[in-house]
Amino acid sequence: MPKENKEKVIIIGGPTGVGKSAIALDLAKRIGGEVLSADSVQVYKGFDIGSGKLGPQEREGVVHHFLDHAHPLEDYNVAKYSREVRERVQEVLDRGKHPIVCGGSGLYIDALIYNLDFSHSKPDLSLRRDLEELYEEKGLEVLYDKLRDLDPLSAQNTDAQNPRRVIRALEIVHQGGQKKAQTHRPRNQDYDFYYFILDRDRAQLYDRINKRVDKMLKEGLVQEVEGLIETYGKAMPALRTIGYKEILAYLEGDYDLEEATEEIKKHSRNYAKRQLSWLRREDQGIWIQMEGQSSQEILEEILHHIHRDEVEDEKNN
Repeated sequence: MPKENKEKVIIIGGPTGVGKSAIALDLAKRIGGEVLSADSVQVYKGFDIGSGKLGPQEREGVVHHFLDHAHPLEDYNVAKYSREVRERVQEVLDRGKHPIVCGGSGLYIDALIYNLDFSHSKPDLSLRRDLEELYEEKGLEVLYDKLRDLDPLSAQNTDAQNPRRVIRALEIVHQGGQKKAQTHRPRNQDYDFYYFILDRDRAQLYDRINKRVDKMLKEGLVQEVEGLIETYGKAMPALRTIGYKEILAYLEGDYDLEEATEEIKKHSRNYAKRQLSWLRREDQGIWIQMEGQSSQEILEEILHHIHRDEVEDEKNN
């Protein structure tokens, strides 16, 4: 993996609930790094509990980027992130710090490590109206099946329960942008990327997800959603994501709280499966199994991979 003494960018990826944020934080403290979130919900102000966002005190003085970065009513997207994260990575490097990208939004990470072209991904309002009519007439499952048939990789990284995300993904596929990007993905040659993918035994991962959802409810997820709706209304894009849409349905009387909680757990587990399918196609990912390892041991494994390549670089020069 060594690449001609280029500056290093470390990426901590993995499925929801695996423990990415804590490892990225520990690594940043260890090596003098700054964390750049690659999470399509944590980017929004006010979406804290349901997204698993570290609070200011939990960040322990480590600079975190792209948390509370977008207004709740903004339709923040991967094209914007692609532009901004590249600028921010270089700013971090220019300060003599180590950029550590952390998140589970696979397309956000791919936007950095591959030269994906989003220039032809502008909204197609006519197509969108047709897709919205199809959704109203036949339901979300038909739309998602259509996306899966056209572009399975895109479907794996799209929330199957979120109509807005599915419709937008179909727009991109029809325009050729994402499909083209995934079949021909030239790698970004500006940096030396180390993409670490954290994983756990499935039973352990699902148990962590279930407990995490229970913790979110105890910490006030319902009150968070009520406050967001009171302040901004219901047009917030992130309100349609896992954890928030189920609580919205509860507040609207579609579920009782126990049913909403179980729906969040189920949708989170399904999302973790799709994330893992997406991650398995990353041929340069370094998988780290977390069972039986302390945080310190995981950090040592990460640093071992990086330092081993540094030694190889020195031998080759």
